[in-house]
Amino acid sequence: MRHHVVARGACLAAFALYGCEQEPIVPSFWLRDVVHAHEQFIVVGSSHDQESVHAMLLTSNDGRHWQSVSLDRRTTLNGVAHGDGRTVVVGGNEHEGDTRSLVLVSTDGATWEPTFNPPGEALDSIAFGNGLFVAASNRFVYASADGGTNWTKSDDLRFEWTPSVHFAAGQFFLTNRDLAFSTSTDGLTWTHHQAREGFGLSFVGDDGGQVVGLFEDDDCTDVDGCSTPPGGVAHSDDGVTWSEDVLQVGAPPTGFAATVDTAAMSTRSGIYVQTPAGWTLAPPTFDGDGGSDAYYAITASSSTLVAVGDRIAVSSGGAWEIIDPPRAR
Repeated sequence: MRHHVVARGACLAAFALYGCEQEPIVPSFWLRDVVHAHEQFIVVGSSHDQESVHAMLLTSNDGRHWQSVSLDRRTTLNGVAHGDGRTVVVGGNEHEGDTRSLVLVSTDGATWEPTFNPPGEALDSIAFGNGLFVAASNRFVYASADGGTNWTKSDDLRFEWTPSVHFAAGQFFLTNRDLAFSTSTDGLTWTHHQAREGFGLSFVGDDGGQVVGLFEDDDCTDVDGCSTPPGGVAHSDDGVTWSEDVLQVGAPPTGFAATVDTAAMSTRSGIYVQTPAGWTLAPPTFDGDGGSDAYYAITASSSTLVAVGDRIAVSSGGAWEIIDPPRAR
């Protein structure tokens, strides 16, 4: 399960509805996902304090100047995906057996409408491919063939942990930093696979026609206690058989994206950029003194990279700029 890390000593987002032991200095942000669609960047997440949690949906034309979309919903937004001219956002929360799910759909990136037949539980992630939106909760996987309006539950999977859903090489992937992962072409029937020995698969994406997989050392989940780098990158032609050499990075990876000339990786301890010498930490996402922001997702336009997590990081072919998001409205 992904760690619910938030910025600057505030309470964990997962417990924002239930109260916190330490009082936040300012409302804290928990940005979960980002996509480039409708010629803009779209970020989803939540802001929270001791009293409540508020859905956050941010948009930006350039990745540097952000606007908050007014939603007035006390819930979390966890995932966003785009396909066939539609952008679908999923979220919700569960508390004391009461499940509140939310699915928002937009055809222009400006007007967002809730669907009236969402799955009956909070959704944690979403991906688009093969004409389908596929979303995962902490128990089930759902597929939508009509742009996020109606959802069909897969009877092929049920789990006790929360997976992430991705799409690459014509198939969907379910990963959870585990030694096993699953693939499907329709989101309903799944085939199970073993990841590389000793490494759990956390993310799958596209890298110029090849499948890129981000791995974590299964024996090294505590970064401070690792004797070897806990994260790695491997490539595959089919998403099942991976390259032998896992290129090592110094933090558990969470996402991969590339512009026409720069590849970058979000991790739970800064952002790595691919250079001729290998993967290198990009200041100021990592300050060199042991401090860094956690980033949970990254995406790209043709020229700009945007990563989100504790804060927003943006780069257009050079230095990275760190941006505090606007408050939810």
